[in-house]
Amino acid sequence: MNFSYVSTVCPFCSTGCSFNLAVRDGAVMAEGPYHRSPVNDGKTCPKGGHYAYEMLSGKERIYSPPLIRKDGVLTECSWEEARACITMKYKEYAGPEIAVIASAHATNEDIYALKRLAEILETDNFTSPQQWALMPLQGVSLTLPMRTASL
Repeated sequence: MNFSYVSTVCPFCSTGCSFNLAVRDGAVMAEGPYHRSPVNDGKTCPKGGHYAYEMLSGKERIYSPPLIRKDGVLTECSWEEARACITMKYKEYAGPEIAVIASAHATNEDIYALKRLAEILETDNFTSPQQWALMPLQGVSLTLPMRTASL
């Protein structure tokens, strides 16, 4: 049995809090404080300190091959085939017709990647709950520019 602690940065916001992951045989088992962190001195918020490590092995993660619709039926396919299908579908729309909305559960890195995707798709229609400090987006225009913290 191989056991170690790995220090890492919390993925949930741009503050940069650090904590340790307890890793056994390559699988994350728990989270613990990283007291030498100059940002948070081993303390984390409830979201980062208790749930960040669960994202790595959560039941919501995609472990099976993707599905695409062939002749009206959802069929397993390769990741390359799924990407090709998505690329073909995107070409049917112009930039202003596309909106990119990030999940409230997305990490900073996810949001940054989605913002870059929106730029590649030439759309300004991008938003994320991080933009509004995790507040509901009722009545908010989706055409406002979004910025993420630098990596």
